[in-house]
Amino acid sequence: MLQINVFKNMQNQHKDILGLAAKIKAQAGDPSSAVDPDAIRANLSKFRLQLELHLKLEDEILYPLLAKNNKEQIRNTATAFAREFGSVLKAFLDYEEKWSTTGAITQDREGFASETEHFFTVLQARITREDTELFTLIESGSAR
Repeated sequence: MLQINVFKNMQNQHKDILGLAAKIKAQAGDPSSAVDPDAIRANLSKFRLQLELHLKLEDEILYPLLAKNNKEQIRNTATAFAREFGSVLKAFLDYEEKWSTTGAITQDREGFASETEHFFTVLQARITREDTELFTLIESGSAR
């Protein structure tokens, strides 16, 4: 039961993360738009907090819990995801450091738009894979 509750919490966090990512992508999307760089920075800061919390829960609760699962397929899939996606936070922190000021965003709107599109597209693909591959195993009842 605990495993299912953790899993549902992670699914809800995925929705929140993807919702904020879509908002940031929209803000960054048109380099010629007059979107306030302060609003973008505020959303990036909020996104960082969400992502850090989510990845911490994955690393410290979800994946260790799944590593103890009695189903080999779940254990192996969880281990592969944990290993493969361990660099997500570092990639975001590198991206965020580059765009850490409103001046950086304002001076290179095209670069910011391009890198934002790339990072959040990769992140969305990662979350989609986790939802469709790992979480589908759990939902199917294999996790019991």
